[in-house]
Amino acid sequence: MRALLATAVIIHALIHLMGFVGEFWPGKVEGIPFNAHPPPWRQWLGLAWLIVTLLLFAAASGFMLRWHEWWRLGVPAVLLSQGLILAYWSEAKFGTLANLLLLVPLLAAFGASRFDSGVDRDIDRLLRSARGNSAVVEERDLGDLPVAVARWLRRAGVLGAPRARVNRLTQVGLLRTEPEGAWMPAVAHQYFSIDPPAFVWRTRVSMMRILPVEGCDRYLDGRGHMLITIGGIVPVVDVRGEEIDQGTLLRFLGEIVWTPSASLSPYIRWEHVDETHARATMSFGGVSASGVFEFDELGRHVSMEARRYMGGGAEAVLADWHVRSTEWQRFGGIEVPSKGEVLWKLPAGDFSYYQWEITEVSPDQPERYDSWRRD
Repeated sequence: MRALLATAVIIHALIHLMGFVGEFWPGKVEGIPFNAHPPPWRQWLGLAWLIVTLLLFAAASGFMLRWHEWWRLGVPAVLLSQGLILAYWSEAKFGTLANLLLLVPLLAAFGASRFDSGVDRDIDRLLRSARGNSAVVEERDLGDLPVAVARWLRRAGVLGAPRARVNRLTQVGLLRTEPEGAWMPAVAHQYFSIDPPAFVWRTRVSMMRILPVEGCDRYLDGRGHMLITIGGIVPVVDVRGEEIDQGTLLRFLGEIVWTPSASLSPYIRWEHVDETHARATMSFGGVSASGVFEFDELGRHVSMEARRYMGGGAEAVLADWHVRSTEWQRFGGIEVPSKGEVLWKLPAGDFSYYQWEITEVSPDQPERYDSWRRD
């Protein structure tokens, strides 16, 4: 798809080159009735055709090289192109269709760029505000924990390692919005601060394999915000409020398994349930919520379940929310769940809405990823 679009842009550029040749060398372009003796000012229009050609070539190159700002070249190229088409309407009117088709990916690139800029500001704020204790975890730090939690932390490899202050990871997976809905490919970057507790989850989903859906789930300053847009431009979900605050707090709590030393944070209180289960209660920013963690006999995280608000605002309802881990992997010496799913336990049956896989975990790297994956 990327090569096909770039090829179409290059062909469009070459057609504009014919306009340049036709004004500077009249009669050289067969089938295009340019004036054989144009006035001198017409050569300025010829230069305009050349400028559009160069802009389109540059935009196509930027697109192929995955430069996220390629629209900055493509938009003026399309606007100038359409102006020239209007000036040469009888000869060039069919170029309007090409410009209209090119506007679609340009708008998508513009929307994604604008969306990314807003998310990047939140990520930078999260990373700047991160503080906390990076002391080495010792055996005495596990003394008051439930047996299942202490076993998990020992297996995970946190003993003798410094406590993480920030963490970042990459996910790929499948997402859907209703129980019988189609699965949509998704890729996400996520950033965590441990003190204060915060995260920014940035995802891009391909709806029907074509339509880009840009989404962000934030938990900053103890408050949550979920924003989902079509192409980064048209919002389809934009919710805040007490229910979202509770939901994002629980999400942070459930995802400490990717930063195991975060389980030692003072805002989390652990209670023994049995040899393989422990209840964690997180309190921060005036919001408190609990979840039960399950670990297998080897000390691996298996699941976390809680009562979480599904949806936001007046339509939000408390429902049983489950996070399941099915595979585990070590990143930088720390074992974390690497595959799993997230689901709602509803009266009509289980609704699995996200199947995830962790491909990269980078603790204590307080900077954004260099680029956002856009296939």
